[in-house]
Amino acid sequence: MTTKLEKQSVLAVQEWCKKEKIKLTSKPRHIQPRTYVVGYAASSCLIVARCWADSEPQTKEWNKKYPLEIIRKFDHSLKAGDWCITAYVSTVGCGESIAIPLKENT
Repeated sequence: MTTKLEKQSVLAVQEWCKKEKIKLTSKPRHIQPRTYVVGYAASSCLIVARCWADSEPQTKEWNKKYPLEIIRKFDHSLKAGDWCITAYVSTVGCGESIAIPLKENT
């Protein structure tokens, strides 16, 4: 992943978290700027497919073998067929993956 794309994705995640009043305790990790929305398993369960090529070295093989992920905290404007950014975020007492829409300039 390019440094510019990673920086833009981190900023987009931080902005979204701020808008949603999610207080981060550290910088977002495991940024996936090219994630495909497969659909919903339930009203608050978004299913995404990650591009393993964007994975960090320590998770690349795992993500290649198991590309799907369930995300429970996401922008509700996302729908099946959309592209999004996923990231692992840490807050006081919790760590989880989030999904936000991919902006045109990202």
